[in-house]
Amino acid sequence: MTKQLHDENDLVTKGYLKKEFKHYPTRIEMQMALDSLERRMDEKLQAVKDEILTKLDYIIGELAQMRQEILFLNRDIRDLRATDADHEKRIGKLED
Repeated sequence: MTKQLHDENDLVTKGYLKKEFKHYPTRIEMQMALDSLERRMDEKLQAVKDEILTKLDYIIGELAQMRQEILFLNRDIRDLRATDADHEKRIGKLED
């Protein structure tokens, strides 16, 4: 629904325009609203980013621990193989 002037000869004055557009936000009000929205989005994204990084830290810690355990297990396996080979030699000497 559009509003029409009362008379074709009426002038569109600054006061008339202010009255007609008073319900619409100004450029400054729009910029303030956008800045506020941007701050809220940044805060929410920061929270999500922090949560993701915290979970990644946990995963990286678990992977580091697994690697350490694998290194120890490999060393233990090497030691057991060496001990096994030594036992095989001893058993062979006893059987002879």
